[in-house]
Amino acid sequence: MPDVLSAIRSAMADQSVTQAELARRVNRTQPALSRVLSGNRRPTFGLIQQIMVSLGLEVRRSVKRKGASDDNGKETGR
Repeated sequence: MPDVLSAIRSAMADQSVTQAELARRVNRTQPALSRVLSGNRRPTFGLIQQIMVSLGLEVRRSVKRKGASDDNGKETGR
């Protein structure tokens, strides 16, 4: 989850989108969104998807078997 939150914060900075603006876009309060972005509240996949779409980020879902290789041949799921 930290990688996803980092990508969201980076996109916000790149686009000069404030937490208040992003909260408005995804129909949440700014304090609630702040808790998600700081890692203090675990968001649902649906909320992450809403946030990413509102920032123009690509949303991908991937499920891999533990011990399987990723697209670069590196082992995942340790």
